[in-house]
Amino acid sequence: QPDRNYGTDELFQVWANSNSNRRGLLRFDLSSIPANATINYATLYIYTRDSRSGVMTSVYRVTSDWSETTATWNSPWNSAGGDFDNQVAYATYYPNTADCMITLNITQLVARWVNGTYENYGLLLYSSGSNYAYRYISKDETTDLQLRPRLNINYITPDGNSGTSIIQFTGDVDKP
Repeated sequence: QPDRNYGTDELFQVWANSNSNRRGLLRFDLSSIPANATINYATLYIYTRDSRSGVMTSVYRVTSDWSETTATWNSPWNSAGGDFDNQVAYATYYPNTADCMITLNITQLVARWVNGTYENYGLLLYSSGSNYAYRYISKDETTDLQLRPRLNINYITPDGNSGTSIIQFTGDVDKP
């Protein structure tokens, strides 16, 4: 179903098969963080109930705009499955433990979004390896809100003010 939108599902899937044809999209609103802030750290939290050895998942920067309510495998992308910079993986992990909150350091990417080096179109989860679909909790999870994706950012501004923002996921799902 490459033209179906999954933006309101409680789970999103990232599938490691020959075409990696289920990829997860996440985007966080960073507008509350001053553009001149130095990002000390940015940690992404995503939760999966699944595990399987032999799968590697990477986090890439999305390079074109999309909407949670309209994005599909085919749209609005120039390339089916999503437009992303596959030259730089900002984090890589092996989801081999079930019922696990995965924590990923994506400080470098968040710093580039905040300082304007890159437009914040979000990130894409891309798996390779064994043929298996991982299910992650989405922002639409209703029973355990602590399991929803979130981004914890600590920063300081040039005038010495510091802050910590915990930003909830405002993203989507992308699968055929």
